[in-house]
Amino acid sequence: MCAHLGCPPGKFRCRNFLCIPQTEVCDNYNDCEDGSDEEPAVCSSQGLCLPHQFRCRSGHCINQTMTCNGQNDCGDYSDEVDCRNQTICSFGTCSQLCIEKKNGAHSCHCAPGYSSSGSGKPKTCLADGAPSHLLIASDNKLRRLSPFKAGDISESVFNPGSIRIEAADVFYNESEVNKKNIYVCIKGTCFI
Repeated sequence: MCAHLGCPPGKFRCRNFLCIPQTEVCDNYNDCEDGSDEEPAVCSSQGLCLPHQFRCRSGHCINQTMTCNGQNDCGDYSDEVDCRNQTICSFGTCSQLCIEKKNGAHSCHCAPGYSSSGSGKPKTCLADGAPSHLLIASDNKLRRLSPFKAGDISESVFNPGSIRIEAADVFYNESEVNKKNIYVCIKGTCFI
């Protein structure tokens, strides 16, 4: 008798009578345990497409790979709207500069002031010179933190004892960039 009852609003009733959130229908995961939430007929009746599909303006679904291929797969050309010319040098192909070559080949380069690092594809471009660091003032300590490695934090760059750090400035000598001076000012008194 209970099997014939519906589900509360915002829920989908599975064929095995389970109720799942509507947002879990056609999400490419078997939430109902009987697969009924992923059946193409269910997705179509719910006005949804499977995750690997594209929804045409007409309402029916086609495979995502059929979009932007120059063919009218939807019958209303909606699968060919907002298509950009796909080039070999799209976002993420190279770390910085991508040079297209003949026959669909490309080469990756780093901008001036950067050098190639690593052997992965694409190779990463890192800034020349010493590694960057962030200075973090936390209560009565000034710490150095790497913006590239999680958890890479120094114990303490400067510790004035029990006095709270209110501000810290970093000054560079423009003629000698490698000489960095850190000034910490506490209640009008500055320390190097």
